[in-house]
Amino acid sequence: EKSTPLLEEALANSREAGDAWGTARALQELGAVAIYARDYGRAQRLLEEASAGYHRIGDERALAEALLWLVMAVKEQGEASRAAALVRQAFAINRRLRDLRLVTIGAEAVLWLVGEAADPERVTRLMGMNEALRHVMGFARSVWEHALGAPAIVALGARLGEERVAAARTEGYAYSPEQVAELSLEVLDEADEAGPRRAESGADNRHGVLSPRESEVLRLVAEGLSNREIAGRLFVTERTVRAHLSSVF
Repeated sequence: EKSTPLLEEALANSREAGDAWGTARALQELGAVAIYARDYGRAQRLLEEASAGYHRIGDERALAEALLWLVMAVKEQGEASRAAALVRQAFAINRRLRDLRLVTIGAEAVLWLVGEAADPERVTRLMGMNEALRHVMGFARSVWEHALGAPAIVALGARLGEERVAAARTEGYAYSPEQVAELSLEVLDEADEAGPRRAESGADNRHGVLSPRESEVLRLVAEGLSNREIAGRLFVTERTVRAHLSSVF
């Protein structure tokens, strides 16, 4: 309640001064406050405006962070597919930036999104690897535990088993941030594919019919794109592209 009028004043001052970055930042913080207040529609509008502002001035790091906030707003309104696409977009931006903090926030967004929809072994590995990366960065656990997605991730860890997560965390110190990002995308891809498979399992499954994502990959192959280019276009890993093509063949 106290922060909102201050942020609105900052927004008005930034707009009056013609400060594009300050305007985008105030919008982002107002969007975050709206998420905490569970006003997800307002949060989405504010964060979309903030993202557009960062995009115009070319601040990719701030744009990726705003997109990860936007993930929460759209997911809470039932747009799970768009939320997953926003996470992929943030990871695609961070391939160039190699920002460790964005890797950890993105991995946490993936864990929060997928829950138990993905393979438990992969989810456990991702949780352990991300905890190890946070420790290496000096990210205070007490701060992380106040994040909006933390309760869901903590509950997921409890279901997986602390012993398994601890073992994965020990193993995680050997992995690079790039490998954490790669595993995050693999877990997200797997959860995305699990939804259509569950939906199809109770229905007549005609032989030879491709999934929407397989059709999309096939169209891009027909355009002459390489696996790497397709992965970049769809914000997925090359391994996922190869898996889709194997299914198509």
